Formats: sequence, structure tokens, C-alpha cells
Amino acid sequence: AGRLEESRAALEELLGLLPEEAAGLRGRVAAFVAVVDHLLGRHGDARALLERTLSKLPAGGVEAASVMIELASDRFFVGDWEAMRDWAAGAWELAQETDDPGLRPLAAAVLALAEYSVGGVDEAVPLMAEAAELVDRDEARVRLDAFDFLGWCELSMERYEEAVAHFDRGLALGRATGQGHLLMTMSFGAMFGLVWLGRLAE
Repeated sequence: AGRLEESRAALEELLGLLPEEAAGLRGRVAAFVAVVDHLLGRHGDARALLERTLSKLPAGGVEAASVMIELASDRFFVGDWEAMRDWAAGAWELAQETDDPGLRPLAAAVLALAEYSVGGVDEAVPLMAEAAELVDRDEARVRLDAFDFLGWCELSMERYEEAVAHFDRGLALGRATGQGHLLMTMSFGAMFGLVWLGRLAE
């Protein structure tokens, strides 16, 4: 609903109420705290919470991978590309061991963008292709941020048609499911892609 400060406060309250042994649920809540912090422009603020939460999670699983993805995202926003790649690589490794259909394309897209950001274009290309294949195959169960990261990776790699298509599908899915928190960043991505394609009226 765009009420980010209220969302952040509610999540903080929830973390205070959850017992330490509810590590999986705490991991999911902490990961979303980071999402809200990024939307508020407070990049880096959730890092300590994420690292503390990760240290208490089991070594594998969806929750640990999700927290690693948010740590990679946190490093992306502050321009720490090497750390972004390290966290993204850990999330990608864990994602391949789970049966969560939404996690693997997201992890592949985040790692692809991280590899590109450190100059690893050869490493980024197959990861980007895998993320696109997974997103295209099972769109209904893909996490919305997979469209966002994949689109920005494709945009960075000059795959403008593919980027615009994935941003558009992410925007449609976000609107259809009432998830508005990524509509602005995907709208900007689609706009940049259209500009590079010369489709200025659009």
C-alpha cells in the first residue's frame, strides 16, 4: 500500500515477538525488513540484522538463501560488487538444493547481475539465460523480484527487447497480485529499455 514506515515498524514489532527458535520465520521477516529498507533508501541499514539472522539459520534451505539474496541486494545498492557476488554465489548454491520454484530464477538473476558488475560477462551470460528460461517456464510461481533483477541484468547486457518484455511481465504480475513495491523500479527499467530501442513514444 506504500505505507513503508508503518510496514517497517510492524516488522520490527514482529521480530521482537518471535522466539529465537523460530529461525525460519525470523529469516523470512528479516529478509523483508531489508526489502523495505531499500525502498526507503536506507541501503545498508538492514545488513547487521540480516547477518545476525543468517548466523542463526540452518546452513541450507530457502530461508538462508533468501537472506543471502537480500545481503547481495544490499551490497548492490551501495556499490560493493565483490561482496554482492559472494553473497549471490552462496544463494545460488543453496537455491539449487531446494525445490522452491521461485527461488532458483531469482538467485540466478542476482548472481548474473553480480557477475556482470565485477566484469564477469562470460559468467553472467549463461546465468542470465538460465534465469530467463526458468522465469519463462513457470511465470506464475516466480518471485516478483526475479523479473526485476533479470530485467536489469538484460538491460545492462544490452538485451533490450528481452529486458522490456520481462519488465512488462513483472509489472503485469505485480499489478495483478497487488504487489506494488517493485512497480517503480521495473517501470524505470522498461523506460530505459524503450529509450535504447528508439521507441520514444512508448
